[in-house]
Amino acid sequence: MSEEEIKKLVLEFHNTYEKLSTEYNYETRKDTRQFDFNSPNGKLMYSVIRKVVVPKIQQKENIIKEARKLLKETEIENSWFKQFKKKQLEILDKEDK
Repeated sequence: MSEEEIKKLVLEFHNTYEKLSTEYNYETRKDTRQFDFNSPNGKLMYSVIRKVVVPKIQQKENIIKEARKLLKETEIENSWFKQFKKKQLEILDKEDK
């Protein structure tokens, strides 16, 4: 994940937190409602996202990458097998004639 993507995620988290707080009758601090990456609150929120959420996203991205690699390998093997099968059928057809 790029630094820009992480910052977007942190900001989305903050904005969602602020929005949902009213639905739960929770009043957030007035001094942290406007998000600031350089404030203690902003730094904490960034660190939490970086340590909890980002590794999980990266893990899922790695799983998807590996799955795509395996799928590609399977496609190559299937292609090879189809060609092999076709040649075997051609040989059998020639033997039948």
